Amino acid sequence: MKALRTWVKEKAEAKARETLTRRLETLARGSALLRDEIEEWAAEGRDRAALIGTDETLAFRDLYERANRWARWAIIEGIAPAEPVALLFSPRPERTPAWVGLGAVGAVPTLFDPALGETALAAAIGAIRPRHMVVDAALLPLFEAAAARIGHACTVWIHGAHPMAYQRIDEALAGLSAVRLTGRDRRSLAPGDAALAVIAPGPDGRPHVGHLDHGRLGAIATLLATALGATRDDRLAVVETALSLETLLAPTIALARGAPCRLIAGNAAEAVAMPADATLLHLDRPPLDAAPPGPRMIVGIDAEAGPDTPEPPQRRTWSIRRDDIRVELRLDGHPIALPASDAEMRS
Repeated sequence: MKALRTWVKEKAEAKARETLTRRLETLARGSALLRDEIEEWAAEGRDRAALIGTDETLAFRDLYERANRWARWAIIEGIAPAEPVALLFSPRPERTPAWVGLGAVGAVPTLFDPALGETALAAAIGAIRPRHMVVDAALLPLFEAAAARIGHACTVWIHGAHPMAYQRIDEALAGLSAVRLTGRDRRSLAPGDAALAVIAPGPDGRPHVGHLDHGRLGAIATLLATALGATRDDRLAVVETALSLETLLAPTIALARGAPCRLIAGNAAEAVAMPADATLLHLDRPPLDAAPPGPRMIVGIDAEAGPDTPEPPQRRTWSIRRDDIRVELRLDGHPIALPASDAEMRS
């Protein structure tokens, strides 16, 4: 009798998991693309702050217009669908419209973590072999050190003032239209198409690649914003000490609800006071002393509070993992499985 009860319980749990997975697969296929979501954010938020950096703040309308300029730049440069475009950026507002705009025309923005170091960075760039490399002027010394080890030629663009002979992409973008893409420029995107890739040091120190397609990208942002109860009145602060899918996608949780997001570099986190009205806080390290004790906390992948760290109320954790079959989203330790792509599901 005990064995029968155990079997019935296991069958019920398996059926419940299958039902949940089926519902999420339907949501993932039917979810709006991030490109379309941002158009709605821009129409509703307009001059409301979206991304707040140390030296720059982008309103929702700015985010949308800059993403359109990045998309047009990719079209003018002849970047093909599914072609990687390498991005080496510090955590600043401009990074988001860059990868969103490139992804909007089917390119695959591939973001490199500066923590890779010059040797691993050169090896990762060599493995991707991009035709175009876009570098934040603040990270130009790191790229120059890695460039001597890169074995293939690519066009290098620098964002921001610099003393070298490289082209400035911010100047090229300024001359492009910011209006909505139409006609042939508005390329069709399928939920299973690759949307972005992140290359960061793995546990063994070697470059590790994480990537998402357009369907899962939009679904994860919507699922997390809903599950965490994010609202337009929340404030999200992202303290980035290392680049990951979590820190890259964290702003979309706030943006999906029309809330502003503050971007803070990890090396400057202790010197930056957290906003007193913050109600959503994402950290990829244990909470800093500068963090206010009151907010709800969303802590990144495998983060653990130290023994002397006061436990804030409603502490939440989430992470994204991917294997050859599916993307797994974990919320508070509970797995939520999403299909990796339509093509992989069919195969």
